[in-house]
Amino acid sequence: EVFYRSLLAETIWHMFPHAFIVGELAIGPRYISYTLRDESYHFIKGGKEPIAHSDRAFTLMNMNICFLPGELPLLFGGVSPAAERIDKIAALIRENNPDVLCLYEAHEVDSTYSLYEALKDDFAFFYLDIGPDWMEFNSGLLVASNFPVSDENFKPFQYLGMQSQINKGYFEFTIHDDEKPLAKIYTTHLQPYRKNSDINIRIGQLHELVRDIESEHTEIPHDPIMLCGDFNIPWGTKEYERSKIEDFFYNNFGSKISEVNEETRTYSGLLGDLRWKSVDTALLRGGSSNLYFEIVDYLLVFNKTDKMVIDTERVETFDTHFPGEALSDHHGLLTTIYVGDQTITNAQESSTK
Repeated sequence: EVFYRSLLAETIWHMFPHAFIVGELAIGPRYISYTLRDESYHFIKGGKEPIAHSDRAFTLMNMNICFLPGELPLLFGGVSPAAERIDKIAALIRENNPDVLCLYEAHEVDSTYSLYEALKDDFAFFYLDIGPDWMEFNSGLLVASNFPVSDENFKPFQYLGMQSQINKGYFEFTIHDDEKPLAKIYTTHLQPYRKNSDINIRIGQLHELVRDIESEHTEIPHDPIMLCGDFNIPWGTKEYERSKIEDFFYNNFGSKISEVNEETRTYSGLLGDLRWKSVDTALLRGGSSNLYFEIVDYLLVFNKTDKMVIDTERVETFDTHFPGEALSDHHGLLTTIYVGDQTITNAQESSTK
Protein backbone atom coordinates (compact mmCIF):
# COMPACT_ATOMS: atom_id res chain seq x y z
CA GLU A 1 0.00 0.00 0.00
CA VAL A 2 2.83 2.40 0.88
CA PHE A 3 4.64 1.49 -2.34
CA TYR A 4 1.48 2.05 -4.39
CA ARG A 5 0.82 5.48 -2.89
CA SER A 6 4.46 6.54 -3.36
CA LEU A 7 4.44 5.39 -6.97
CA LEU A 8 1.21 7.25 -7.69
CA ALA A 9 2.49 10.47 -6.07
CA GLU A 10 5.76 10.23 -8.02
CA THR A 11 3.89 9.65 -11.29
CA ILE A 12 1.57 12.61 -10.72
CA TRP A 13 4.53 14.87 -9.87
CA HIS A 14 6.40 14.00 -13.07
CA MET A 15 3.38 13.96 -15.37
CA PHE A 16 1.82 17.23 -14.24
CA PRO A 17 3.95 19.58 -16.43
CA HIS A 18 3.29 17.46 -19.53
CA ALA A 19 -0.43 17.19 -18.77
CA PHE A 20 -0.65 20.96 -18.24
CA ILE A 21 1.07 21.71 -21.57
CA VAL A 22 -1.09 19.24 -23.50
CA GLY A 23 -4.20 20.61 -21.79
CA GLU A 24 -3.32 24.15 -22.83
CA LEU A 25 -2.70 23.02 -26.43
CA ALA A 26 -6.18 21.45 -26.45
CA ILE A 27 -7.90 24.75 -25.66
CA GLY A 28 -7.85 25.84 -29.32
CA PRO A 29 -9.58 22.76 -30.77
CA ARG A 30 -12.08 22.75 -27.88
CA TYR A 31 -12.91 26.40 -28.52
CA ILE A 32 -13.50 25.76 -32.24
CA SER A 33 -15.59 22.65 -31.51
CA TYR A 34 -17.84 24.34 -28.95
CA THR A 35 -18.18 27.52 -31.01
CA LEU A 36 -19.38 25.55 -34.04
CA ARG A 37 -21.86 23.51 -31.97
CA ASP A 38 -25.39 24.92 -32.18
CA GLU A 39 -26.65 23.34 -28.95
CA SER A 40 -25.35 23.13 -25.40
CA TYR A 41 -25.16 19.33 -25.68
CA HIS A 42 -24.26 16.58 -28.15
CA PHE A 43 -27.39 14.73 -29.30
CA ILE A 44 -26.97 11.20 -30.69
CA LYS A 45 -29.64 8.73 -31.75
CA GLY A 46 -29.31 5.30 -30.22
CA GLY A 47 -30.11 1.95 -31.81
CA LYS A 48 -33.35 1.25 -29.94
CA GLU A 49 -36.78 2.18 -31.25
CA PRO A 50 -38.55 4.87 -29.15
CA ILE A 51 -41.40 3.84 -26.88
CA ALA A 52 -44.69 4.73 -28.59
CA HIS A 53 -47.08 3.71 -25.80
CA SER A 54 -46.42 3.06 -22.11
CA ASP A 55 -49.82 3.09 -20.33
CA ARG A 56 -48.62 6.30 -18.59
CA ALA A 57 -45.86 4.51 -16.68
CA PHE A 58 -42.07 4.64 -16.86
CA THR A 59 -38.85 4.09 -14.88
CA LEU A 60 -36.03 6.56 -14.28
CA MET A 61 -32.54 5.69 -13.01
CA ASN A 62 -30.17 8.37 -11.73
CA MET A 63 -26.61 7.95 -10.45
CA ASN A 64 -23.28 9.71 -9.90
CA ILE A 65 -20.72 7.62 -11.84
CA CYS A 66 -17.51 9.49 -10.81
CA PHE A 67 -16.17 9.73 -14.39
CA LEU A 68 -13.40 12.20 -13.62
CA PRO A 69 -10.24 12.39 -15.77
CA GLY A 70 -7.22 10.18 -15.15
CA GLU A 71 -6.62 9.10 -11.56
CA LEU A 72 -9.01 11.69 -10.07
CA PRO A 73 -11.73 9.07 -9.35
CA LEU A 74 -9.19 7.39 -7.05
CA LEU A 75 -8.35 10.68 -5.36
CA PHE A 76 -11.88 12.06 -4.92
CA GLY A 77 -14.04 8.92 -4.84
CA GLY A 78 -11.75 6.07 -3.85
CA VAL A 79 -12.76 4.17 -7.01
CA SER A 80 -10.87 2.96 -10.07
CA PRO A 81 -10.33 5.21 -13.10
CA ALA A 82 -13.39 5.69 -15.29
CA ALA A 83 -12.09 3.58 -18.19
CA GLU A 84 -11.84 0.52 -15.92
CA ARG A 85 -15.49 0.72 -14.83
CA ILE A 86 -17.30 1.34 -18.14
CA ASP A 87 -18.43 -2.21 -18.89
CA LYS A 88 -19.61 -2.94 -15.36
CA ILE A 89 -21.56 0.33 -15.10
CA ALA A 90 -23.15 -0.38 -18.49
CA ALA A 91 -24.09 -3.86 -17.26
CA LEU A 92 -25.65 -2.41 -14.09
CA ILE A 93 -27.72 0.05 -16.13
CA ARG A 94 -28.76 -2.68 -18.56
CA GLU A 95 -29.75 -4.94 -15.65
CA ASN A 96 -32.10 -2.28 -14.25
CA ASN A 97 -33.40 -1.44 -17.74
CA PRO A 98 -34.63 2.14 -17.09
CA ASP A 99 -36.71 4.04 -19.64
CA VAL A 100 -34.87 7.26 -18.74
CA LEU A 101 -31.28 7.57 -17.46
CA CYS A 102 -29.69 10.60 -15.74
CA LEU A 103 -26.00 10.43 -14.78
CA TYR A 104 -23.67 12.86 -12.98
CA GLU A 105 -19.91 13.50 -13.01
CA ALA A 106 -19.68 12.25 -16.61
CA HIS A 107 -16.76 14.63 -17.18
CA GLU A 108 -14.15 12.36 -18.76
CA VAL A 109 -15.12 12.66 -22.41
CA ASP A 110 -13.47 9.52 -23.82
CA SER A 111 -14.99 7.26 -21.14
CA THR A 112 -18.37 8.97 -21.52
CA TYR A 113 -18.46 8.22 -25.24
CA SER A 114 -17.26 4.67 -24.53
CA LEU A 115 -20.19 4.29 -22.15
CA TYR A 116 -22.47 5.50 -24.95
CA GLU A 117 -20.97 2.83 -27.25
CA ALA A 118 -21.70 0.19 -24.61
CA LEU A 119 -25.32 1.37 -24.22
CA LYS A 120 -26.19 2.64 -27.69
CA ASP A 121 -28.49 -0.30 -28.43
CA ASP A 122 -30.29 0.06 -25.08
CA PHE A 123 -31.66 3.59 -25.55
CA ALA A 124 -33.25 5.56 -28.37
CA PHE A 125 -31.74 8.98 -27.63
CA PHE A 126 -28.57 10.26 -25.90
CA TYR A 127 -27.48 13.70 -24.68
CA LEU A 128 -23.72 13.81 -24.03
CA ASP A 129 -21.20 16.52 -23.16
CA ILE A 130 -23.97 18.71 -21.74
CA GLY A 131 -22.93 22.27 -20.95
CA PRO A 132 -19.52 22.21 -22.65
CA ASP A 133 -17.02 24.97 -22.02
CA TRP A 134 -13.66 25.42 -23.71
CA MET A 135 -11.97 26.52 -20.47
CA GLU A 136 -13.78 24.29 -17.94
CA PHE A 137 -15.14 20.80 -17.48
CA ASN A 138 -18.63 20.31 -18.88
CA SER A 139 -21.56 20.03 -16.46
CA GLY A 140 -20.99 16.29 -16.04
CA LEU A 141 -24.64 15.60 -16.85
CA LEU A 142 -25.61 12.76 -19.20
CA VAL A 143 -29.15 11.84 -20.25
CA ALA A 144 -30.52 8.88 -22.22
CA SER A 145 -34.18 8.19 -23.01
CA ASN A 146 -36.35 5.60 -24.70
CA PHE A 147 -39.16 8.14 -24.99
CA PRO A 148 -39.27 10.90 -27.60
CA VAL A 149 -37.82 14.09 -26.07
CA SER A 150 -38.59 17.77 -26.58
CA ASP A 151 -37.75 21.15 -25.00
CA GLU A 152 -34.17 20.11 -24.23
CA ASN A 153 -32.19 22.92 -22.63
CA PHE A 154 -29.12 23.38 -20.43
CA LYS A 155 -29.03 26.37 -18.08
CA PRO A 156 -25.84 27.27 -16.18
CA PHE A 157 -26.29 28.40 -12.60
CA GLN A 158 -25.89 32.11 -11.98
CA TYR A 159 -24.99 31.84 -8.29
CA LEU A 160 -21.63 33.47 -7.45
CA GLY A 161 -18.70 31.65 -5.82
CA MET A 162 -19.47 28.24 -7.30
CA GLN A 163 -17.03 25.35 -7.75
CA SER A 164 -14.39 26.48 -10.23
CA GLN A 165 -13.43 24.61 -13.41
CA ILE A 166 -16.88 22.99 -13.81
CA ASN A 167 -19.78 24.47 -15.76
CA LYS A 168 -22.43 23.84 -13.10
CA GLY A 169 -26.09 23.98 -14.12
CA TYR A 170 -29.15 21.88 -14.89
CA PHE A 171 -30.62 20.14 -17.92
CA GLU A 172 -34.37 20.14 -18.54
CA PHE A 173 -36.37 18.05 -21.00
CA THR A 174 -39.85 16.65 -21.61
CA ILE A 175 -40.57 13.01 -22.47
CA HIS A 176 -43.62 12.06 -24.56
CA ASP A 177 -45.97 9.09 -24.65
CA ASP A 178 -48.48 8.66 -27.52
CA GLU A 179 -47.28 12.08 -28.73
CA LYS A 180 -48.47 13.63 -25.45
CA PRO A 181 -46.26 14.99 -22.65
CA LEU A 182 -45.60 12.28 -20.05
CA ALA A 183 -43.22 14.08 -17.67
CA LYS A 184 -41.04 17.17 -17.36
CA ILE A 185 -37.62 16.26 -15.95
CA TYR A 186 -34.85 18.42 -14.49
CA THR A 187 -31.45 16.92 -13.65
CA THR A 188 -28.56 18.61 -11.84
CA HIS A 189 -25.43 18.30 -9.68
CA LEU A 190 -25.07 20.94 -6.96
CA GLN A 191 -22.02 22.47 -5.26
CA PRO A 192 -19.79 20.03 -3.31
CA TYR A 193 -17.65 20.61 -0.18
CA ARG A 194 -18.53 21.27 3.46
CA LYS A 195 -17.80 24.89 4.34
CA ASN A 196 -20.61 27.27 5.30
CA SER A 197 -20.04 29.14 2.05
CA ASP A 198 -20.58 25.89 0.11
CA ILE A 199 -23.82 25.23 1.98
CA ASN A 200 -25.06 28.69 1.04
CA ILE A 201 -24.09 28.17 -2.59
CA ARG A 202 -25.86 24.84 -3.07
CA ILE A 203 -28.99 26.02 -1.31
CA GLY A 204 -28.87 29.08 -3.56
CA GLN A 205 -28.49 26.83 -6.62
CA LEU A 206 -31.44 24.70 -5.52
CA HIS A 207 -33.66 27.72 -4.95
CA GLU A 208 -32.60 29.20 -8.29
CA LEU A 209 -33.76 25.97 -9.92
CA VAL A 210 -37.03 25.95 -7.94
CA ARG A 211 -37.77 29.53 -9.04
CA ASP A 212 -37.27 28.46 -12.65
CA ILE A 213 -39.63 25.49 -12.21
CA GLU A 214 -42.25 27.70 -10.56
CA SER A 215 -41.99 30.37 -13.26
CA GLU A 216 -42.38 27.81 -16.06
CA HIS A 217 -45.24 25.94 -14.41
CA THR A 218 -47.61 28.49 -12.94
CA GLU A 219 -50.47 26.06 -13.55
CA ILE A 220 -49.62 22.60 -12.20
CA PRO A 221 -50.24 20.08 -15.01
CA HIS A 222 -51.45 16.52 -14.68
CA ASP A 223 -48.04 15.22 -15.77
CA PRO A 224 -45.30 14.90 -13.13
CA ILE A 225 -42.58 17.55 -12.88
CA MET A 226 -39.49 15.80 -11.56
CA LEU A 227 -36.07 16.81 -10.28
CA CYS A 228 -33.22 14.33 -9.86
CA GLY A 229 -29.60 14.86 -8.97
CA ASP A 230 -26.63 14.66 -6.66
CA PHE A 231 -27.52 17.58 -4.38
CA ASN A 232 -24.66 17.17 -1.86
CA ILE A 233 -27.31 18.11 0.73
CA PRO A 234 -27.37 15.32 3.35
CA TRP A 235 -30.86 14.04 4.17
CA GLY A 236 -32.05 14.64 7.74
CA THR A 237 -29.50 17.35 8.57
CA LYS A 238 -29.95 21.01 9.47
CA GLU A 239 -28.85 21.85 5.95
CA TYR A 240 -31.61 19.62 4.57
CA GLU A 241 -34.19 21.42 6.71
CA ARG A 242 -32.79 24.81 5.75
CA SER A 243 -32.97 23.94 2.04
CA LYS A 244 -36.75 23.34 2.44
CA ILE A 245 -36.59 20.49 -0.08
CA GLU A 246 -39.74 18.89 1.30
CA ASP A 247 -41.59 22.22 1.17
CA PHE A 248 -41.14 22.18 -2.60
CA PHE A 249 -41.02 18.47 -3.48
CA TYR A 250 -42.32 15.03 -2.62
CA ASN A 251 -39.44 12.72 -1.63
CA ASN A 252 -40.57 9.10 -1.85
CA PHE A 253 -37.25 7.55 -0.80
CA GLY A 254 -37.00 9.83 2.22
CA SER A 255 -40.60 9.09 3.20
CA LYS A 256 -39.83 5.37 3.56
CA ILE A 257 -36.86 5.59 5.96
CA SER A 258 -36.29 6.76 9.51
CA GLU A 259 -32.48 7.01 9.59
CA VAL A 260 -29.37 6.96 7.44
CA ASN A 261 -27.37 3.76 7.77
CA GLU A 262 -25.55 1.21 5.64
CA GLU A 263 -28.83 -0.02 4.14
CA THR A 264 -30.22 3.42 3.25
CA ARG A 265 -27.19 5.58 2.40
CA THR A 266 -26.56 6.67 -1.18
CA TYR A 267 -23.00 7.93 -0.60
CA SER A 268 -19.96 6.87 1.40
CA GLY A 269 -16.67 8.71 1.93
CA LEU A 270 -15.17 5.52 3.36
CA LEU A 271 -13.95 4.38 -0.06
CA GLY A 272 -11.72 7.42 -0.41
CA ASP A 273 -10.54 7.21 3.19
CA LEU A 274 -9.51 3.58 2.78
CA ARG A 275 -7.43 4.59 -0.24
CA TRP A 276 -5.66 7.58 1.28
CA LYS A 277 -5.59 7.11 5.06
CA SER A 278 -4.72 4.28 7.39
CA VAL A 279 -7.59 1.86 7.83
CA ASP A 280 -7.67 2.47 11.58
CA THR A 281 -8.01 6.23 11.10
CA ALA A 282 -10.70 5.76 8.50
CA LEU A 283 -12.81 3.38 10.57
CA LEU A 284 -12.56 5.47 13.75
CA ARG A 285 -13.58 8.70 12.06
CA GLY A 286 -16.88 9.94 13.44
CA GLY A 287 -18.90 12.86 14.74
CA SER A 288 -20.02 15.65 12.44
CA SER A 289 -17.35 14.72 9.86
CA ASN A 290 -18.72 11.20 9.36
CA LEU A 291 -19.33 10.82 5.64
CA TYR A 292 -19.86 7.08 5.70
CA PHE A 293 -23.64 7.18 5.92
CA GLU A 294 -25.18 9.95 3.83
CA ILE A 295 -28.11 10.37 1.48
CA VAL A 296 -27.26 13.13 -0.98
CA ASP A 297 -28.85 11.73 -4.17
CA TYR A 298 -32.53 12.39 -4.85
CA LEU A 299 -35.50 11.82 -7.12
CA LEU A 300 -38.16 14.41 -6.23
CA VAL A 301 -41.59 15.30 -7.59
CA PHE A 302 -42.72 18.92 -7.67
CA ASN A 303 -46.45 18.35 -8.18
CA LYS A 304 -47.30 15.00 -6.55
CA THR A 305 -51.02 14.19 -6.75
CA ASP A 306 -53.17 11.24 -5.72
CA LYS A 307 -53.20 10.17 -9.36
CA MET A 308 -49.48 9.39 -9.26
CA VAL A 309 -47.79 6.28 -7.88
CA ILE A 310 -44.09 6.84 -7.23
CA ASP A 311 -41.68 4.30 -5.78
CA THR A 312 -37.90 4.84 -5.47
CA GLU A 313 -35.44 2.07 -4.59
CA ARG A 314 -31.67 2.07 -4.19
CA VAL A 315 -29.38 0.53 -6.83
CA GLU A 316 -26.20 -0.70 -5.13
CA THR A 317 -22.84 0.13 -6.68
CA PHE A 318 -20.40 -0.57 -3.84
CA ASP A 319 -19.73 -2.65 -0.75
CA THR A 320 -17.25 -0.97 1.60
CA HIS A 321 -15.94 -4.41 2.58
CA PHE A 322 -14.67 -4.72 -1.01
CA PRO A 323 -13.66 -1.17 -1.99
CA GLY A 324 -11.62 -2.30 -4.99
CA GLU A 325 -14.80 -3.56 -6.69
CA ALA A 326 -16.80 -0.34 -6.28
CA LEU A 327 -18.44 1.01 -9.44
CA SER A 328 -18.89 4.45 -7.86
CA ASP A 329 -18.85 6.16 -4.48
CA HIS A 330 -22.59 6.80 -4.93
CA HIS A 331 -25.40 4.27 -5.10
CA GLY A 332 -27.98 4.85 -7.80
CA LEU A 333 -31.74 5.31 -7.52
CA LEU A 334 -34.38 3.57 -9.62
CA THR A 335 -37.83 5.15 -9.61
CA THR A 336 -41.06 3.76 -11.02
CA ILE A 337 -43.73 6.34 -11.90
CA TYR A 338 -47.34 5.69 -12.85
CA VAL A 339 -49.73 8.49 -13.75
CA GLY A 340 -53.31 7.25 -13.57
CA ASP A 341 -56.55 8.72 -14.83
CA GLN A 342 -58.27 8.46 -11.45
CA THR A 343 -57.39 9.15 -7.84
CA ILE A 344 -55.50 6.18 -6.40
CA THR A 345 -56.34 4.84 -2.94
CA ASN A 346 -53.72 3.33 -0.63
CA ALA A 347 -54.94 -0.18 -1.49
CA GLN A 348 -54.75 0.54 -5.20
CA GLU A 349 -51.27 2.01 -4.81
CA SER A 350 -50.01 -1.15 -3.12
CA SER A 351 -51.59 -3.28 -5.82
CA THR A 352 -50.02 -1.14 -8.56
CA LYS A 353 -46.56 -1.47 -7.01
